Amino acid sequence: MEFRRSPPHQNFPPTNATELMFRDQQKRFMNAFRSGCPAGTCAMALFAYSVVLGLAFIEVGVADELSPEATAFFESRIRPVLVKECYECHSADAKTIEARFRVDSRSGLRRGGDSGPAIVPGKPGESRLIHALKYTGNEVAEMPPSGKLAPEVIANFEKWIAMGAPDPRTDDDPVVQAKIDFAKAREFWSFRRPRRYAMPTVQQSNWPREPLDAFVLHEMESAAVTPADTAARRTLIRRVSYDLTGLPPTPLAVKQFVHDESPDAYERVVDRTLASPRYGERWGRHWLDVVRYAEDNTNMGPHNGPYPNAWRYRDWVVAALNEDVAYDEFVVRQLATDLLPETGPEDLPALGLFGLGPQNHKEVQLSRLVIQNRYADDWEDRVDVVGRGLLGLTLACARCHDHKYDPIRTADYYALAGVFASSRQTTGPIVDPALVEASEPARQRVKELEAEIAKLDKEIAALEQKCGVRFADGDRPRFEHRHALFDLFQARAKAMDWAAISAAMGAEGCTFERYRTMHEAAHDPALVGDNPLFSASTGNPSGFEYPATRSFANIPGRDAGD
Repeated sequence: MEFRRSPPHQNFPPTNATELMFRDQQKRFMNAFRSGCPAGTCAMALFAYSVVLGLAFIEVGVADELSPEATAFFESRIRPVLVKECYECHSADAKTIEARFRVDSRSGLRRGGDSGPAIVPGKPGESRLIHALKYTGNEVAEMPPSGKLAPEVIANFEKWIAMGAPDPRTDDDPVVQAKIDFAKAREFWSFRRPRRYAMPTVQQSNWPREPLDAFVLHEMESAAVTPADTAARRTLIRRVSYDLTGLPPTPLAVKQFVHDESPDAYERVVDRTLASPRYGERWGRHWLDVVRYAEDNTNMGPHNGPYPNAWRYRDWVVAALNEDVAYDEFVVRQLATDLLPETGPEDLPALGLFGLGPQNHKEVQLSRLVIQNRYADDWEDRVDVVGRGLLGLTLACARCHDHKYDPIRTADYYALAGVFASSRQTTGPIVDPALVEASEPARQRVKELEAEIAKLDKEIAALEQKCGVRFADGDRPRFEHRHALFDLFQARAKAMDWAAISAAMGAEGCTFERYRTMHEAAHDPALVGDNPLFSASTGNPSGFEYPATRSFANIPGRDAGD
């Protein structure tokens, strides 16, 4: 005989000791039915099951009639602690019910809050309340936040839950879930569409130079404040220079402005200062602060090192400000320039807005839950940047509950977090893909040469160790394999394909060119002179000496700056 079931209460914890007993009996009967019943016993078992079911429901119906001992234990050991330590934040009288969790009623305490049920009657080890009181972590906040309770107090709560969490209170006021009044929220000033206001009437009608000045003066006159005197030209140009570039004006610029009597002198000073590259550097720093630039390593030090190419995003921001890119375009490029047909590879560093975000440490040794939470922390960082950086809203507050002040629901948070959860961070070239493909043979050749040079370096190191070469005191090497060592140096130099390296490295090829010139100069008899790489008899390798370091300035025929 096979018995199949799908009880609706299977996913919910028992509410008292009687129901706990009932579920245990139910489990035993189900196991008996699955394993098969001897003839005549199934009907008896089913009858007994129905009797227990009826008795259990009768018992549950009168569960409110607690024993005097259970009531006394709650009133003397549990309720006083709840009132003293928890009511301030978790009761109907609290200014804000934290985590929507109330402990001042029986139903509120059992229902729990945003994290789920706080207690599992009969199972203190599975109750979030006990984990919170013990400060065990386990993704549960430590309560009370003012300090851990005494061990005997925590033991009383464990005993109380093991007893079935008897609670004689009947003031089961339901927790009213706060709902967002979106109509009212739309009236908040930052959510209202900007509109044009009529120019206010002012007393000093000759003072405003721009429309905005009239609004400023109107408020000043309303507060009985008099505008300051017009700034001297020397002061004015310093204000302009410091505000726009963070640097003082040059003496020549000050002199020219002071003696410039043309009516547009001030405008031309402003335009000239805005055209300075220092303008983007000055104001780009403010934007980089907003988008948490240089905060890429939030934890675990060496495991999450800094991004080596972060400077490209910094330079892109500076260039965008200097080019006076419109704000809407400035933001859109940072969000999705890789999807815009009108932008090219030169704009890809703009994606550093999110690409340079902190990455919380993850490794396979961590539990699945910890890794999931750290991914969620990464997404929260991105949502927070969008919220606080672009919208002026603390969207991240809605990760665990509906926002308490702004009209942001938890569903809104996860709708945005889902965008980042479905995105993947990659590293790619910021040049034309055709150039990358064309340079592949040269880059592959560089890798091969590097591998060959690394192999030669190992052989040289082995010979040096065997021959007792010391560089610190400048002693001449004492070894009998000097010819072999010299040959290895020659082989290393010949292994370098300087043309391929220069082609692959582009602008950095000049570094290799200098090294190649140094090598050739050191082996040219006409240029050796007193070069300590060789003795006076150029052709005699027996006089070979291996110095500790060599700079380009030591090479005959080369300037120190090469």
